[in-house]
Order: sequence, then structure tokens, then C-alpha cells
Amino acid sequence: HTDAGAEGAGQNLASPGSCLKDFRSRPFIECHGHGRCNYYTSAFSYWLASIEPEQQFVKPMPETLKAGNLKSRVGRCAVCMRNPPPRMAPLRSNK
Repeated sequence: HTDAGAEGAGQNLASPGSCLKDFRSRPFIECHGHGRCNYYTSAFSYWLASIEPEQQFVKPMPETLKAGNLKSRVGRCAVCMRNPPPRMAPLRSNK
């Protein structure tokens, strides 16, 4: 996703912030961990598009998505924990 002109915004695709519950092409809001957000309302935005399983190893073709079919083609994601938190040992009684 990129703002118009020489400005741009990025989001680590491995972070939960890259998974938006509700897709909106604009305005794009990027919030940082220290309580500050940037708002981008330009004419351009770029998103990962979903593809059909049989197309995943075929050279992708350029495509312009028009209003109305954006939500059906925008890529959705799931962020998983790389290392789950350690489990607590079960308590044992000495009876």
C-alpha cells in the first residue's frame, strides 16, 4: 500500500496490524505502537490480491480492480504466534 507522490506507508505482513477486519481501499490509516496514526487519502493504494489455488504457480497478470469487486479479490491473512507462550507445569499434591 502506497500513498501518492513520494510518500509511502508500510506494514509488516507478519504483524497483526496487517490483517484488517474490514477492508477499505481508502482512506488508509497506519497506526504506530506509540499512539500516533498516519492518515493517507490519496488516489492510489496497493494491496495483495488473492488468487485461485490452480493459479498459484502461474505468472501473474496485471489487473486493475474496480469498485464493486475489491472485497472478493483482496488478500486476507491470519497471523499466528511463532512460539506459543510456555505452559505452566500442573500442580501436584503430595498426598
